[in-house]
Amino acid sequence: MDGGSWPEVRAGHSIEMIEVLADLDNDHGERWRASQRRGGSPGREDDEPLFIRGDTNGDTSVNLSDAVGILLYLFIGEEAPACLDSADADDDSNVNLTDATFILNYLFLGGPALPEPFPLSGVDPTEDNLSCGL
Repeated sequence: MDGGSWPEVRAGHSIEMIEVLADLDNDHGERWRASQRRGGSPGREDDEPLFIRGDTNGDTSVNLSDAVGILLYLFIGEEAPACLDSADADDDSNVNLTDATFILNYLFLGGPALPEPFPLSGVDPTEDNLSCGL
């Protein structure tokens, strides 16, 4: 047996078992899947939303339009981002002016990188009450 085909994996990610069964040979690719989080994601619940912190418009990159989107939501009354957790750029469990400035500081002034999940998608490692309807 050749072990079947193995899942493709993004840089920095790993693979994880779909289900561990003692009575099966687990050295087969079809029994594994690519992890959603960097370094693997054992124990991840399938219903946990995946997002990129700071990517408020969902285009898979963090740029000026994401900071502007936060400002339009906060001050002009535009629709909230589909994933409020992605708009919480500084991961303080709130969406406010500091999130837009955190993104701008990172993009244009060499400020600190956004907290995980960033720059790749993943689950929020922080417990909060922000929704993510992705």
